[in-house]
Amino acid sequence: MDDFGQIQELAKSLGWLSTAITLIITFYKNSQKKIESYEEMYFNEILLPYIDKYRKNNNISSIEFLNDKNSLMNCYIPSYIFYIIDNEDSLKLHKILMVDYWKNYNSSLNNINKKFGKLSSISDFVQIFFFIFFMVFCILLALLCALAVVIEFLTVSSINITIIKFLGFSIGNIIIFFVLKNSTKKSFNELKDDYTVKKEKIEKIIEKKEKEYNCNYTNYYIN
Repeated sequence: MDDFGQIQELAKSLGWLSTAITLIITFYKNSQKKIESYEEMYFNEILLPYIDKYRKNNNISSIEFLNDKNSLMNCYIPSYIFYIIDNEDSLKLHKILMVDYWKNYNSSLNNINKKFGKLSSISDFVQIFFFIFFMVFCILLALLCALAVVIEFLTVSSINITIIKFLGFSIGNIIIFFVLKNSTKKSFNELKDDYTVKKEKIEKIIEKKEKEYNCNYTNYYIN
């Protein structure tokens, strides 16, 4: 094949890759539509009314304000809010509500940050998808190599260089499989998910938001 033919083949493979990435991104966006609608409801139904009342009376109790909303039926409310309410920490709840308000308020800077955040999430999702794809590829290749080792051994009844090569290739693919598996698990754990119900993740979200409030509250006129 000449250089021009190689370029054509490369262009075709990139075309398939581009199509695959487009399909993955479309799937991700469709799966996120409900979450985005929840976030919008959370801002309109919880954050705005709370901030409006707090601005008029900064002695209001955040837990009392949310008492009539304290139901899992209101699934648009992030799990960490319910977690704080159940622990009856009104001050901490106020801090988290304020941070969520700052981050979700419809300002130009927030909109830009949200766009970048969405791009980052899409990139992470595409990465995870390809990790899973190559995990499956590696384990299948390892099984085929192992099968080739068995067939070769049954044919020659001794260990030769071909068997050693196939065995090494099989072990190498198994190692790559476990490396990709750990990377995939780590990437999944690092995905942003304010609606998680896992206690450990909820506590990390709260800790991060509370730290952000403590470091930045003096920068906002509503705090």
